[in-house]
Amino acid sequence: MTKRLSVNSIFYLLFISLVPLSSLVLIVGNFSLLDLVIVLYTVAWRIKLNGEYTASLTYQLSLITVTIAVFTIILVYGVTEEAVKSLSQLIFILFFVPLFIQCFFDKVSLDKFLNSISILSMLLSFAIIISPIISHPFVKFDLVARYQPTTSGTTAIYIIAFSYVSYLFYQRKLAFLYFSAYLLFTFLAIYLTGQRSLLLGFFLILTPVIIKRGAIVGLGFLFLIIIQRLYVSFDFSSSRLTENLINDASRVQIVIEFFQSISTEPINIFVGWGVGVWSSAINSQEPHNNFLHLISDYGVYVAISYSMIVYCFAMAFLQPSVTNNRLLYIMITLGLIPYYMAHTYSLERGNILLFMVISFYFLKGKTAQCVE
Repeated sequence: MTKRLSVNSIFYLLFISLVPLSSLVLIVGNFSLLDLVIVLYTVAWRIKLNGEYTASLTYQLSLITVTIAVFTIILVYGVTEEAVKSLSQLIFILFFVPLFIQCFFDKVSLDKFLNSISILSMLLSFAIIISPIISHPFVKFDLVARYQPTTSGTTAIYIIAFSYVSYLFYQRKLAFLYFSAYLLFTFLAIYLTGQRSLLLGFFLILTPVIIKRGAIVGLGFLFLIIIQRLYVSFDFSSSRLTENLINDASRVQIVIEFFQSISTEPINIFVGWGVGVWSSAINSQEPHNNFLHLISDYGVYVAISYSMIVYCFAMAFLQPSVTNNRLLYIMITLGLIPYYMAHTYSLERGNILLFMVISFYFLKGKTAQCVE
């Protein structure tokens, strides 16, 4: 007899499918069909509880953060169109998303979630790899040297999936052949997008694997040979990866200029300069660092609390070495470091949602079915 899918299973498939497609199904402004689904599910859940609900510590911290952000922006800098747009997204992320994750993912095991993200990463890689051949609309050439995915949550999908697959291989729960195929397939897709921070994050994730399982080093040399052949074939003469992987003087100069602004206006480290107000003399850009960019918009408290809410799994470094799944969370954190340190913060829903789900599992210790 065929087993029928439950309502939760159907909704889970809908949620996972909408994460990468959220930027393609917008309703109003930056709010998408995914956001609407989250709101409706959360409201229905609260009505069903009929007031019997205990707010988690994360949710309480979220409410405090939103209150401070609203107070800072409206009372200190006044209401602007840019501030209203940013605050509306921040309120959604810190009010509805934690509630949704708490009510829905408490019913989903960690290994089911990780397997789903791994499948998503393979589908995304396939779309990216074939895009130069068929000019697929999901992946667009930026006229420099990068095929930029138009899907949402690309960074989080790859970091989480690659960390999980590497973790399984580290624990000898995954065959070398499968891991090798996944590694080459994924690296090829990332190379084609030219996302330097993500490529560097992958090498950081691989560090524990290389230390424990030296055979991967030989595979790395094979990978480099393949990439070199691809480079010649595609002729990316101005590739951001081959010419400027680490050295980016303009971003360093922006950070230096930001610290100079703090030295001349130290009070703004607490309240920020206002949403989208501070920019450098170099191309009018914000600091290419999540934490510093949050300070420039909202101040240091919001920067700290927001980072703790979204990326609290990074606290795995402080756990005892015998803690269950500690290495998995450490791998995800290693992959996140280049993205967090070298990019402006983004309220793009896909990345935030997936990282907040990982933080939820980390805090709740929901690891019964995950590989030990």
